Amino acid sequence: MGNFETVITKIQRRPRRGNFNCGALKDNRDAKLLQRQRAVCLAVARAVAERFNYTLPQLLSPAKHKDIARVRLMAMVIASDLSGASEPEVARAFNRKDHNSTRHAKKVAAETFSRPEWVPCFKETKAVALAAVKEAKL
Repeated sequence: MGNFETVITKIQRRPRRGNFNCGALKDNRDAKLLQRQRAVCLAVARAVAERFNYTLPQLLSPAKHKDIARVRLMAMVIASDLSGASEPEVARAFNRKDHNSTRHAKKVAAETFSRPEWVPCFKETKAVALAAVKEAKL
């Protein structure tokens, strides 16, 4: 019996790993907020895809071609700004693995879309996306 009690006390003292409450929602407001943020992300994705003559499935696909990837990164940055969603939520909305995709999008946006030749395109795209979100009443 002594060994069994020792094992139990060791298990009880062992720190837990991971976040076991990651999928748990505090209340109904959290669920509605997440739904709204995801809807805003998808509205932005749809508007940006249409602006650059892509379909939404193309934009959300795992394709890594330079043209589609740049448009996807632009959409992710705009969605992050307009939705107020966390980086993991934005990444999930765009079918990406984790928050590092959103971080990379923000890094690329800071480097690429701040160049003089990209600024008008980025501003116009953000205005189109904002109009789509307002039209969807989100």
